[in-house]
Amino acid sequence: MAKLRIFLGFLLLFIGGVGIFLPLLPTTPFVLLAMICFAREPHLQAYVRRLPMFREYIEDYQSGCGISGRVLSRSLLILWGMLGLSAYLAGNPWLGILLAAVGVGVSWHLVHLRLKGLRNRQFSMVELLVVISIISILAGLLLPVLGKARAKMDRTTCINNLKQIGQGLDFYTSDHADMIPGVDDTYWGSSVPIVRTYGGTVLALGKLIGPYRLPADVFGCPANKTRLPSYVRTTWDGSSPVVQTAYLYRETDVDFLPKKSHPGNAGRALVMDFACLYATGTIEPHQFQDVNLLYNDGHVETRSNSPAPGVLYTLAAAAGPAIPPCESAWLNSDK
Repeated sequence: MAKLRIFLGFLLLFIGGVGIFLPLLPTTPFVLLAMICFAREPHLQAYVRRLPMFREYIEDYQSGCGISGRVLSRSLLILWGMLGLSAYLAGNPWLGILLAAVGVGVSWHLVHLRLKGLRNRQFSMVELLVVISIISILAGLLLPVLGKARAKMDRTTCINNLKQIGQGLDFYTSDHADMIPGVDDTYWGSSVPIVRTYGGTVLALGKLIGPYRLPADVFGCPANKTRLPSYVRTTWDGSSPVVQTAYLYRETDVDFLPKKSHPGNAGRALVMDFACLYATGTIEPHQFQDVNLLYNDGHVETRSNSPAPGVLYTLAAAAGPAIPPCESAWLNSDK
């Protein structure tokens, strides 16, 4: 029990320390709660009192003088700077109004503490509820923003993977008389997401793994939850005979010519991170919102997508096929 109280006390101190730089998190209540956790450890209480970053908050609270002018000015500056940046990045006017309202309320509270001081020296349940409410509001505001940022990072990783694949294809064709990597006789002339098939046969984009310094992770997409980089790496390094990727390789499907630099291939896409609707499951990169396309000249484009099969880049197929029907998707991609 004692270890739990000590751990909780240091956790509260950490949150209070964050509150020094993030004014929406009030430092004083967290520090006082930490001191309560250390009630049976006087040496820890004495240690916290000696810390320069917390000493001023404890002394101001005990003396009832509120907060210092230096703390007030710094808090207001950081508060409105962070709120303004958050509103700008969010790009939502209603969220901006909400953040401004939060900023006005917190600013009033900080100024009130500065001018009036703390009326009571005891940390009340009301103050604790205010702290919890502020944290709940922050979590509600930040979690969606963090989710969008994570999704954007995943999309960026998928784009960078496509660019690496494009470079690998250039190296491969320069070593093979300008011919793109082929597939075995089973899939000849078809778009495939696989890089290894039964019997350990390496085919299609799998020929870039190893000899051209492309790791198997590159063929996974963080925005495709069924074809993550870790999944592709594990299946490639393991004993699985069939290794599927997050990317669909056109090969010579839908009139793509085997010589990469042939004029007939101009403006044609060669690889995409695709969406496929199966009878018993779904490959769903980017929540059907968009798709990344690697073109024959090496550049990558992001285009809007639709979950409707055959409309843009979403394919409808029977469960688990290695050859999805891709004609409409490639025709939609070509310029």
